[in-house]
Amino acid sequence: VTGVQTCALPICGSRVTIDTELPTFSLTSIVSNNDTNTTTRASSGNTITAVLQASEALQGNPTVTIAGKNATVTGLASNAYSASIGVTNADLEGAADIVISGFQDGTGNAGITKTINSTMVIDTTKPTFTDVTISSNNSLATTRAKQGDTITMSLVASEPLSANPTVTIAGKTASVSPNSLVTNAYTATYNVTNNEVQGVAAIIISGFTDAAGNAGDNVTATTNSTSITIDTVNPIVSSTRNVASDGTNLTTIAKLADDIYVKVSYNENVYHGTNSQIVIESGSNSFTLTCETAGTNNFVIFKGTVNESNTSHIGMVNSGAFTITQISNVHDLTG
Repeated sequence: VTGVQTCALPICGSRVTIDTELPTFSLTSIVSNNDTNTTTRASSGNTITAVLQASEALQGNPTVTIAGKNATVTGLASNAYSASIGVTNADLEGAADIVISGFQDGTGNAGITKTINSTMVIDTTKPTFTDVTISSNNSLATTRAKQGDTITMSLVASEPLSANPTVTIAGKTASVSPNSLVTNAYTATYNVTNNEVQGVAAIIISGFTDAAGNAGDNVTATTNSTSITIDTVNPIVSSTRNVASDGTNLTTIAKLADDIYVKVSYNENVYHGTNSQIVIESGSNSFTLTCETAGTNNFVIFKGTVNESNTSHIGMVNSGAFTITQISNVHDLTG
């Protein structure tokens, strides 16, 4: 019962206020000075401040903890209090719940300890990428890319990010967009041009932060050890010579009805098939030779047959004084 009681006898002449109501607390607001999100996130170096409203005047300040950490409490006007903590990397992550205890009103009624569930979340962990893969749409090998191919990276972050990350592939900025089919996932794409650094494409994922503003460390490798080799240069013929059928150097000269073999060496491995051909020329004479076997090597052996209708080819091939004017259906590993 709370109220004022007046004595019925004239000799009393005194007034007594009876107060048995317990004081209570409510949360007015909780904020942080986080640069990214002041209403729901706090990271290391931030300060969380809660404004608490008491139902009546108290004797002294209440004891307040935020996220299990003793807060600094300051009295405000109209029975309100400010409680604040500084966040460090040592703090427990998660909801910054508030516990108010050790308070009593002017009559000495002790309030009941109150726990207030908070919408403020402490997050001191840097975001990472748990899954990073890379591939290309090259028709021969998804680990290689030539001019006109598209390189695609699939990224999965450890938590929601505040914005799309920045991705570079082979030193060029990729187009990045969220992947709505996978939680916290992004897709980065880059179209290969003819002006690229040849070799394994370096990747960098940078400029990403989580909802609390924690900045992630740059990522420079995939999680499954995949990579893309960029190759926009056509294979180059390094040498040609007439050879025996097994590819060894000839010790005899060609004659009519002989099978003639020309070995074309390249500066890299190439694909060749039974439809691969070369045309060699010397002066006004030309001679078409065809590959007999399919395979992958840094050389290709082409075959032609000397007969009475092309006797001029004997001297051309034996001397090696010819020029390759056409090569068809031979390409490097990238296509």
